[in-house]
Amino acid sequence: MTLPRLDVNDENIHECLYETFKEVRDASPVAHSERYGGYYTLTRYDDVRRAAMNHELFSTAQGVTIPAFGRPVPAIPLEVDPPEHTAYRRMLLPYFRPAAASNFERVIRDVITGAIDGIVGLGEADFYKEIAEPVPPVVVAHLLGMRVEDWTLLRTWVARLIKSSREQEHGANEEASAELFGYLSDLLRDKRADPKDDLLSHLVAEEMDGAPLPDERILGIASLVGVAGHETTVNAIANLLRHIGLNPAVRAALIAHPELIPAAVEEGLRYDAPQIQLARTVRTDCEFAGHRFSQGDKVGLLWGSANRDDRKFDDPDDFKLDRRTNHHLAFGAGAHKCLGEHLARLEIRIVVEEVLRRIPDYRLVDPDAVEWTPGMNREMHALRVTFPVGAA
Repeated sequence: MTLPRLDVNDENIHECLYETFKEVRDASPVAHSERYGGYYTLTRYDDVRRAAMNHELFSTAQGVTIPAFGRPVPAIPLEVDPPEHTAYRRMLLPYFRPAAASNFERVIRDVITGAIDGIVGLGEADFYKEIAEPVPPVVVAHLLGMRVEDWTLLRTWVARLIKSSREQEHGANEEASAELFGYLSDLLRDKRADPKDDLLSHLVAEEMDGAPLPDERILGIASLVGVAGHETTVNAIANLLRHIGLNPAVRAALIAHPELIPAAVEEGLRYDAPQIQLARTVRTDCEFAGHRFSQGDKVGLLWGSANRDDRKFDDPDDFKLDRRTNHHLAFGAGAHKCLGEHLARLEIRIVVEEVLRRIPDYRLVDPDAVEWTPGMNREMHALRVTFPVGAA
């Protein structure tokens, strides 16, 4: 059987993303692309979840992006396998539990309050740039102990890394990577000299197997938190605000019953997974999802398709605030499930709360004119809205 072709980096795929996913998913549990040296994609919920849970068969140690993102060191703990992964995750978990995430609520509300203050008198805004974009990287800056104003640098480096890796611009990719890791190296040096109450300072004091963590490992953690820790949450916020703007019934329900916002957050993560694919490398020849894989094959786990699989979800293309069970894979599954999921949920919830409290009547300027960035993230270029001047 010839496998259907699928590559999330295709230039126009996001214009008809879920129609494409359904067509491919219904045709085959496995798709293939010749791009980037050739790779496979798992399209159905059960297969994606099983692969994510099976680190003995599917490794992250050779990188989790297709194409390679451009890191000089592994993203820790995501790009290491158990048992090494287990030790790092156990060490990091206390910094990302719900109680630790809740410590950032005041920061999140202050940032979104300031962002809304800056636009309420204008009557129009780009919600992507002015609402969704600032909050997660500012939170990451606080978490890592960066200068808060440097959040814009993170956004710039991430955009350059994603674009240059997708387009195979190796020189530009190396330059952006060198700038990011140079910044993190300088920050780590500062924390060693003058530790504060932040994650990097705590990592400087951590030990593993009786020895301090090497700089390379700390930088791997910092790069994962700095990049993945904000990029997908920006997308999740923008995508949910877009959907609320497109659906008067959803908007009315959330305004009348703010207690439904957490359910809207979960459904938004399922409905428009902010990161639609991460990858694994096959560790040994095997048969999986009805296909023969060879050692070294790259396999994409298509979260975005799995979350719309009607084998798992009733009416998967409907946004349901009353969905009874919502075991979506927006944060992955298994040993490598996203460490920052509780913090991401908190950020999305608070932003939606504040927007609906203060600018409840926003309207999308052109609901059909969203431009999407190709690649592994569900990322838009802009979200233009209008609203009554002088909203709350």
